[in-house]
Amino acid sequence: MLAHLGNTGNSSEPHLHFQVCDAPSFPASEGLPFAIDQFTLDDYKIDKAQNGHQALLVKSSHPMTKQEPMDDELDSF
Repeated sequence: MLAHLGNTGNSSEPHLHFQVCDAPSFPASEGLPFAIDQFTLDDYKIDKAQNGHQALLVKSSHPMTKQEPMDDELDSF
């Protein structure tokens, strides 16, 4: 297991913070750039149903290679 997904702090949905560092201590380290071999980028929309619930609808998916996932993306690994 690499990590747990959760919803803590100032967030509106579950998320994962992931960083590669140059030292074993997070406060005493610098973040390093990284690229993930492959993942899937999902185009999505949030459907606001009449009953007050929201549903995440994936419209299409795109395979990605040797790239860094960006902010506000829905990615599958």
